[in-house]
Amino acid sequence: MTEPDHGRKKIDGSMEESARMRGLAEERARVFEARESETFSPEEVRPALDKLRVRQVELEMQNEELLRRQADLDASRARYCDLYNLAPVGYFTISPKDLVVEANLTAATLLGTDRIALLKRPFYSFIHKKDYASYFFYRKLLFETGQRQIFELRMIKAGGEMFWARLEATVTLNEDDASVCRLVMSDITAHKRAELARQTEEARVEHVNDLLLAIREVGTVLNREKDPLKLLGAVCNSLVQTRGYVMVWIGRPEAGSKRVVPVAHSGVGAELLKQCLITWDENPSGQGPSGTAIRERRPAVFDDAANDPRFALWKEPVTALGVVSIASVPLIYRERLFGVLTLEADRPHAFDAEELLLLSGLADDIARRLQSLEDELARRQAEKEVGVQKEILEKIFENAPYIMMLVDKEGRVLKVNRTCVDFSGRPEHEIPGLFPGQVFNCINSLDGLEWTKNPQCSNCPVLTMVMHTFETEQSVYNAEGRLTVRKGSADVAVDVLISTTMVKDGDSNAVLVTMIDITEHKRTAEALRENEERLRLLFEHAPVQLAMFDREMRYLSVSRKWIDDYNLPYRDLRGLSHYEVFPEIREERKMVHRRALAGEVLKAEEDRFERADGSVQWLRWEVRPWRNAAGAIGGIVIFTKDITELRKAREFLRIERDLALKLGSTGDLVEAMQSLLEACLEFEKLDSGGVYLVERQTGALKLICYRGVTDGFAKKLSFFEPGSPQTQFAMHGEPGYLSKPFCTLGLDDLIAREGLTAFAAIPVKYNGEVVALLNLGSHVLPEIPRSIRFALEHISGHIGGVVARVRLADTIKAQSADLKEANVALKLLLKQRELDRDELEESLLTNVKNLVLPYLEKLKKSPLDSDQRNLLGILHTHLLEIASPFAKRISAPLLGLTPMEIRVADLIRQGLGTKEISELLRISDYAVIFHRQNIRNKLGLTGKKLNLQTYLNTLL
Repeated sequence: MTEPDHGRKKIDGSMEESARMRGLAEERARVFEARESETFSPEEVRPALDKLRVRQVELEMQNEELLRRQADLDASRARYCDLYNLAPVGYFTISPKDLVVEANLTAATLLGTDRIALLKRPFYSFIHKKDYASYFFYRKLLFETGQRQIFELRMIKAGGEMFWARLEATVTLNEDDASVCRLVMSDITAHKRAELARQTEEARVEHVNDLLLAIREVGTVLNREKDPLKLLGAVCNSLVQTRGYVMVWIGRPEAGSKRVVPVAHSGVGAELLKQCLITWDENPSGQGPSGTAIRERRPAVFDDAANDPRFALWKEPVTALGVVSIASVPLIYRERLFGVLTLEADRPHAFDAEELLLLSGLADDIARRLQSLEDELARRQAEKEVGVQKEILEKIFENAPYIMMLVDKEGRVLKVNRTCVDFSGRPEHEIPGLFPGQVFNCINSLDGLEWTKNPQCSNCPVLTMVMHTFETEQSVYNAEGRLTVRKGSADVAVDVLISTTMVKDGDSNAVLVTMIDITEHKRTAEALRENEERLRLLFEHAPVQLAMFDREMRYLSVSRKWIDDYNLPYRDLRGLSHYEVFPEIREERKMVHRRALAGEVLKAEEDRFERADGSVQWLRWEVRPWRNAAGAIGGIVIFTKDITELRKAREFLRIERDLALKLGSTGDLVEAMQSLLEACLEFEKLDSGGVYLVERQTGALKLICYRGVTDGFAKKLSFFEPGSPQTQFAMHGEPGYLSKPFCTLGLDDLIAREGLTAFAAIPVKYNGEVVALLNLGSHVLPEIPRSIRFALEHISGHIGGVVARVRLADTIKAQSADLKEANVALKLLLKQRELDRDELEESLLTNVKNLVLPYLEKLKKSPLDSDQRNLLGILHTHLLEIASPFAKRISAPLLGLTPMEIRVADLIRQGLGTKEISELLRISDYAVIFHRQNIRNKLGLTGKKLNLQTYLNTLL
């Protein structure tokens, strides 16, 4: 290994000093020999010999001291070399031609190669091509300014692996006094990844905040606008301005044509939007995001519209506008679909899960606001209609062809209509304040002997009904009465139908009296009875389910369709009790009949009717009372319509919708299959089943969930080997409906003991491959009905994608867990590296202080010449630079100092003066003063009364 430059200089200096001393000794020996050849007296020789012996002892002691020092320096040099090679960072020495001159073992490890292979190799060859310019820029700046450069680059290992590195470069002189680059490299890949993750999270938070602000702006628009079309236009415009979408538009679905008609838009491409045919049916024009969102009543996202085959119909015109990704969200409030909100962006994957969730909430708000505006419009319309109705009622009252009057609780008339005025023969202004008998010229009230004392009859039918209504607040309908009135000179008996009802106006009450002259009506009653038989025949042959009952719920008339549709054994039901014909009628239905007999009209759009044989019918019905000639309720009429098939279709749609919601929110395959099974078992009379998954590696069938069968039965059928008849049956890919399940597969006895009577085996496919098998059975049905078969096949057609999605999610979860474990191990390794580094630094500091510095202090006290003292001072300074905590920590606050300024700062900290520093560093006093001033400037101490030595000591 090549030794560091400063170590070589020290050794070479020691060797030169030894050679110089040896030369002096040889020269003195020659002089001594020359003088020995002369004749000396014993008195002259003895002193000389004594001096020589003393000098010889001194030289031997000095030689021993030098040998000991040489050994210490060799040991220190070996330790330094070990520290150099085993340092936790990579050290490089790079020539001006960018060739690697020296490198430690860590550097070779970081670059994934042998240390020998690094030497004489261009350093830039390990740098990523995209960072060449950055590297050469900092390298040029380093050699031009001489200042430390710190930068980050992407490096390439010998095997091609890329990693991020932090480089600290300084320039110094080698043994030939040539400038070389000293480079320290550390791997910061993990730090970079963490920084990238942080930036990604910050970008996500900023993205969500921007979207929330945009939604807030739209919320302001929703609260401000009252006109629906202006509101939708303002929503589109606000989203384009705040979110920068290429275009935002809102479409309304047409039920008949299945078209999606744009009603509001903003952004570019308005003319194109008018030209495009967009539908929400199953045709190619309905496969876009808008049609899909309306048809499926859930958000639809095309992350890469240009390459999505479903978007082929609009690819060229839309991509010409720069549209890349599209999202459509249905506007739904309380199951009502108002339209679809479509957003088009110029970047791929613009609509992540969070944005789509917030946009769905915004769509709900828009739909809710549209419903609110409709409700407000309906309320205003209702108020307008109330005013119109009030005006109509006034006109009806005034112009009704029968007698109408308002009577107060004293029995006096408040107001009458025109017919009443004509009937009374009095001027209208004279009528208010009279009693009804006076108004009608009743003989009893006008010609009686006591009429002046009692101007009304005590048995007046009009007054009796008025008082009854005041007392009970109950209306009287079509009560018959007879009045004897005078017309000219003749007394005439008039039959009337009298109705009374309470009219409340604030705190004042009145009774509205309506009277119809039925004298002529009675003459025609007989004629009407003659028509009853004809009406009965018409009722009987009516083309609807219709029946009339008396108050005892006995049949009076019934249509033939009633008998046929209910499959009744009777052909003539007249006189039979309804509850005898249908003994299965529940008490709730009987209560409906009683309420109708009390005068209510009741109806139901959908009602379940379970027949005595176990079959179920769903009915829409209406029950209303009918009245006899006297106006009394004579019974009820029941109209029904069988809507069983319609109900089944709606129930299927509900089951499919609920299942889609559950499957869309689950990530567990077993839970998803359980949801599938539970949804299928909601169909009537399906009471058992199970789901098998096809093992991807072997092709075997494995039961993962079951319902409605015994555990022993499920255990025996829990697994089928590849190639077994059961597996081959499933892999055939076609659904099977059998009265005895697997009747040809050798399971007859087992199935019979379980009691299953009907069975369905439906393969679940994904991309044409069978991934699961759905088995459903019944203990009561002789076979699976065809309507249920269609529903089961339709549901299973959507499940294959769910199986594939959940399996893919499980794979991703497993990979994520592996990455987490690797990340934890890496963190522990980095922590151990930091502990090892701290321990190494502490060991180095202790060894230098305990093993080297004491000997240097002894050398300082020994007799040395000026050169030796200077060399010893330089050695002392360099050791402090290597081991001192100040030298390590000073790089952080003093990043702007040059290497020479750092050495001057270290000596100032130790208390050396300008003269001492100049002698140790072999520079002039003026240079030291210059460096002092530069240090104060760079530390921000210029103009401040701070001692530089004190301040530097505070940095430790």
